[in-house]
Amino acid sequence: MSYPEIIVREVRAVSPRCFCCNRLFEFNEYRAVHSGTGRHLILAKEFRPERYIYLITDSPKKYERTHSNIVEVNRFPVFGFRYFADAVCLCNHCHKKIHAFALDLCKKSYPGFMGKTPTPDLLALATFNFNVFHPPV
Repeated sequence: MSYPEIIVREVRAVSPRCFCCNRLFEFNEYRAVHSGTGRHLILAKEFRPERYIYLITDSPKKYERTHSNIVEVNRFPVFGFRYFADAVCLCNHCHKKIHAFALDLCKKSYPGFMGKTPTPDLLALATFNFNVFHPPV
């Protein structure tokens, strides 16, 4: 399961540019809706305003035991803001580059890492700090 269609539509509607390269999307260009953590986090409104939490709506197979768990918004400080989801809109090129970068971070951080699924922390780091490590030319 990916994000609910309402989240996908909203993220695409408010994202005229690629989150990473800042290139303006062409009319009708495909816009990848990327989960910054790989867990498809959605802000759980029933707890607001007393407590901000995310609900995990879809975890990669390796982390599927966490499906439907809750995560404090401060668990991923790299977001830098309270957001209704961990979703960002990317061009296809940047989407592939972020995943490659996150896997590279995993291989450097965890000796012997052989997986194809980045850890949620390092995927978030790669997504929300991509331009710090790979500035646009």
